[in-house]
Amino acid sequence: MPKSPYKPYTPKAEQVALFPDVSGNDINGMGETDFRKAIHVYWGDPEKLPHGKMQNWFYTQDPDNAAINEARAVRQKILDIEIPEVSGVPLQQDAAETTRQLDAFASNCEMELFGITAMNPDWTFEGVSLPYDWVV
Repeated sequence: MPKSPYKPYTPKAEQVALFPDVSGNDINGMGETDFRKAIHVYWGDPEKLPHGKMQNWFYTQDPDNAAINEARAVRQKILDIEIPEVSGVPLQQDAAETTRQLDAFASNCEMELFGITAMNPDWTFEGVSLPYDWVV
């Protein structure tokens, strides 16, 4: 196999100039032994992230790359979807029926596997809480 022209990777000078004073390893607690929730390094609100300026810089790269532009457009459509408030009377049915319906849904979506479990707040990023008892 031919060698990659990108190895070893050397970041561009304009990217290096945007490095914050804190590393992603420090943000994520590399070497820490006590539990704490994960913190976004990238792909959150760039105004609130130490690496936000670098995140914005990545969006300026390869402006003529059709595949990247298409992927960005698809992602933006997803981000732009307005999620309505849950309304109406909560569904009252037993767990077996809910599981049967989810199983049917999963098979129609060509999912390989799904499960239902109690929501663990440790699974969310720092500063994020979800008002759910169960997750799929």
